[in-house]
Amino acid sequence: MKIVRFKAAGKTRYGVLDGTHIVEYSGTPYGTFKRGRKRWPVKQAVLLAPVVPTKIVALALNYYEHAEEMHRAALRIMSLTSSQVTDVGSFLSRLP
Repeated sequence: MKIVRFKAAGKTRYGVLDGTHIVEYSGTPYGTFKRGRKRWPVKQAVLLAPVVPTKIVALALNYYEHAEEMHRAALRIMSLTSSQVTDVGSFLSRLP
């Protein structure tokens, strides 16, 4: 099952991709999500990002290298919650 968020007939909707059509669902994938009867041709829909971001957090990925260049002994890291950042793997992989 491929869940999609799309825009059709001027409205943002959720659905499931079924070949060349999208089957519209009511609700959201995060709550009540029920299959509807409406089918939209993919050509008549605009696929959107799967989720609407609620918070964007930027990290300086080169900070650790810069701290090393400046001969800093310690690197302090703010603790981040999953609601702030969903993928910090590339950042955490560079930490000592």
